[in-house]
Amino acid sequence: MRSRVIAERSGGTAVIALAALLGLVGCGGGSTSEGSSGAGSTVDTVTAQRVVSTVDGSLKVRTDPSESASEVEKLPMTTALGSRRVLLAEEITEGWVKVTLPTRPDNRVGWVSTKDVKLEPVTSRIDVDLKARKMTLTQDGKQVATVDAAVGPEKYPTPTGRFYVVDRIESKDASGGYGPFALGLSVHSPTLSHYGGGDAQIGIHGTDKPETIGLALTHGCIRVSNEMASKLSSVPLGTPVVIG
Repeated sequence: MRSRVIAERSGGTAVIALAALLGLVGCGGGSTSEGSSGAGSTVDTVTAQRVVSTVDGSLKVRTDPSESASEVEKLPMTTALGSRRVLLAEEITEGWVKVTLPTRPDNRVGWVSTKDVKLEPVTSRIDVDLKARKMTLTQDGKQVATVDAAVGPEKYPTPTGRFYVVDRIESKDASGGYGPFALGLSVHSPTLSHYGGGDAQIGIHGTDKPETIGLALTHGCIRVSNEMASKLSSVPLGTPVVIG
């Protein structure tokens, strides 16, 4: 499926937008099967901090908060799908920010210098309940919606943990397998190394198979109705995603 990454502006700097092949796993499938909306409900949320790279080139990630520490990785200024490089802060200390890397192998952490990034608040959050097969979107302390979702089965499980949004992708074919909009997450399939031309990155997206919503049959992605997928266009990069 041909898709394009949505531009996002931050601090007056435009984010790169380009055509790209969507390599998210699990996927294929549209839907209109919603759960309860939950819209307007107020919930307790803690504002997260997203880490936006400001370097003209690769962002250096180190093993410890020190310029003399070894490099864990150099992250290009954009993702493989062309989104601006945005991470999620896990810990902030003087001059340094601890982040979880969005690259394989999953769950690696490292430190980036505050002189190479800027910290910005993120007041949105996504929660996925795998047992109930529900996804909840919260923005600015209010629950926007709680909807039914398709998830991965035992063979292709949806990873559990705390992740974040690294890609925002608008489909050129809203009636296609990924629906009108998709979010790429900072985690990959634990059982697949490649899928659809990509590295089996987990995503949240719409579908062209509404009858599959609420079932465990994806390759690890979270599949929601196309109506809900359209609402995901308001979710910024760096948004925390908690799956459990």
